[in-house]
Amino acid sequence: MKIKALWVISFLSLIITCAVIPFMPDLVPMHYSLDGQIDRWGSKYENLIFPAITLALALFWTLLIKHFYRFTRSGDGKTSSQAAANIKVLRTASIVTACLFTLFQVLILLISFKSAPLQMADLLSIIVMLLGLMIVILGNLMPKTRINGLIGLRTPWSMKSDELWAKSNRFGGISFVISGLIMILSGALLSGAAALTVSMAVLIIACILSVTYSYVICKKAEK
Repeated sequence: MKIKALWVISFLSLIITCAVIPFMPDLVPMHYSLDGQIDRWGSKYENLIFPAITLALALFWTLLIKHFYRFTRSGDGKTSSQAAANIKVLRTASIVTACLFTLFQVLILLISFKSAPLQMADLLSIIVMLLGLMIVILGNLMPKTRINGLIGLRTPWSMKSDELWAKSNRFGGISFVISGLIMILSGALLSGAAALTVSMAVLIIACILSVTYSYVICKKAEK
């Protein structure tokens, strides 16, 4: 059921774009500098690129879910339960990303109209806040994953046991939730460019801390 919802939401981005394009000017802003100035104009039909990316991502999620679904039919009860848990995580993650990508496209279309009250600086701040929300949700999903080679905090150390995997992904999930909250605050309080810079820095730090933690607890376990 959630796979169908994923495709409906993903196609919604394309449908909205096709409905709006006839009313757009022939040339629309396609790229902005960090200070919010337009540095490239393009055809209004270039707005179809992002919906195509959204649909490609939906295909990626679908294939990934089907990959794990094969393991639910294995005779090994542990492997089957692990695959089922990962499928639940993937379904939720796919719906969340599809919704946010569709919302991104609506904002991009809105700013393409010269009469739109939304400015690029506002758009960038909103995008940072939405990305922060997505990171918070994904962070909450990380501890629910089970050991595998495709999703979650996969390091040479977290993959050594179920316990190390659980501890690593719990820490990674907390790091991502905190990072996402900081991103939301930065988008609300800072200018677009500053919010984006802070967000990238926070995400990099969260990744480094998570990988380091995975390494440290693995070495402690080995001792």
